[in-house]
Amino acid sequence: GCDGVLLDVNLHHVSSEPVAVELRRRGIPFVVLSGYRKEQESGAYSGAPHLTKPCKAPVLVAAVLALRA
Repeated sequence: GCDGVLLDVNLHHVSSEPVAVELRRRGIPFVVLSGYRKEQESGAYSGAPHLTKPCKAPVLVAAVLALRA
């Protein structure tokens, strides 16, 4: 198992949307990291914290740590 996930929206031209759907089904929180704007993403990612690439390390760390709260 895992406590939380950092999920990139597009990995080598393959959508991570099915992974987001499964994470939600399992109740596993995730942070979305993407070069896309939040408005461009599918509903599978809605409600999850969204970080835009490039992302500064302190912001990324804070978002991941917030998953544990």
